[in-house]
Amino acid sequence: MTRQIGLAGVPLSPHADHQPPIPLPPPVGFASDVLVNGRPVHHVGNVMIIHPIPGTIPPIPHIPPDVIVEGFGTVFCHGTPLARFMSKSQYGSQVMQGSINVFVNGGLTTWLSSGGENPTVSAPPETTA
Repeated sequence: MTRQIGLAGVPLSPHADHQPPIPLPPPVGFASDVLVNGRPVHHVGNVMIIHPIPGTIPPIPHIPPDVIVEGFGTVFCHGTPLARFMSKSQYGSQVMQGSINVFVNGGLTTWLSSGGENPTVSAPPETTA
């Protein structure tokens, strides 16, 4: 299936009743040195700013921070799959901005997040048929 490349943008879609996550500055939140249509791109492993859990007084931080875990299985950026329009984060937020004229034809891959205060991602385990 051909899909648009996911462009870095603020914000991503909200997840559950939380506010939309906002990417950290580069290089953790997006790839500022890889541009599509003059805009930076998202890739698997990009981390969002920690935000408070709605309705908690005093505010309780939503830890671990949200991380993009879905991307193209055949196109990589900084060693992880390039995000596409509607790629998901570990909590279900989605990349909501995509290129208007740059597309990739390829399957979706979902990586695993380590969680914690400084999350990392790893490739899914190999499966055998």
